[in-house]
Amino acid sequence: MSVSSIQSVLPNYREPPYWPTATASTALSKPPSTESLEARNQVSPGTYAPSFNSLRHLVTRLGVVATRLIQQPSSPMAQGPVNNAQRQAPAVGKVPNFYLPDNAQNAVEQIADIVSAFYQGPTGNCVTVASIKAAMARFGHSPHQVFQKVTRLDDGFDVVMRDNYTLKITDEELEEAKYGAGFETTKPGNAVFTSAIFLFAVSAKRAQLENNDDIAKRSFETAMATLNDGEFAGEGLLRLGLKGHMVRTNIKELMRGAIGTIANNGHDLAVMGGYLDVYGNKKRLMRDMHWKAGIKLV
Repeated sequence: MSVSSIQSVLPNYREPPYWPTATASTALSKPPSTESLEARNQVSPGTYAPSFNSLRHLVTRLGVVATRLIQQPSSPMAQGPVNNAQRQAPAVGKVPNFYLPDNAQNAVEQIADIVSAFYQGPTGNCVTVASIKAAMARFGHSPHQVFQKVTRLDDGFDVVMRDNYTLKITDEELEEAKYGAGFETTKPGNAVFTSAIFLFAVSAKRAQLENNDDIAKRSFETAMATLNDGEFAGEGLLRLGLKGHMVRTNIKELMRGAIGTIANNGHDLAVMGGYLDVYGNKKRLMRDMHWKAGIKLV
């Protein structure tokens, strides 16, 4: 997906400077946790300005790498991105059905629950994370609420999005997404976390079908990688089928409670009720944070 795709929805949209992008020559060569520190913190070309978020990101990445180095190959910690839930990889053989509660069982979560239930890990998928959280805050955390229709199949789900885009996601792909998303949580098994994995998997599947970054069609794993190495603000919302609900906004509207996403120099965050979602913590949205692009969901 490109800037022109987003401009077709938001005519006045301008690409935030220094935004990390994937290319055919770099997307596969970089590990999932490669949203660059320069992309997050670069103030001007050639100027590197470390921030608290960049240091936090670096410490997280070093911790993941160090942990993997000391684990035995058979350990779950050596099998890919692992979050605080420490999920076990599925056994070889039949893939278990991915559990997704019916819509009637999904009460609408409070904004605080959406913020703390899951958050971005060491991967560079802030655009997708912010989009998922904003969609949950606007429509409800269940995929049954975010999408137009979700139907259970023998081996997965049929999904009809709000823009009438239709796709099938398999149970096997949903299991892969548990690791590929790299999401973290302090509340293993919570409904919002489960729904977030589902929404990430569907986003990756659409990225695969649309051949995101000109390489995603190779495999579902490659498609997930294209979401994890930096995207343009707005792309995540488009992949969730929310084109008809996207409107360009400003800091004033978001401070007054509009739900959406906002980007600064290389990072995208969800905004709900006047608060930013910062790695699972609520922070009051302020004017002096050098914001570049804002999108609200209507």
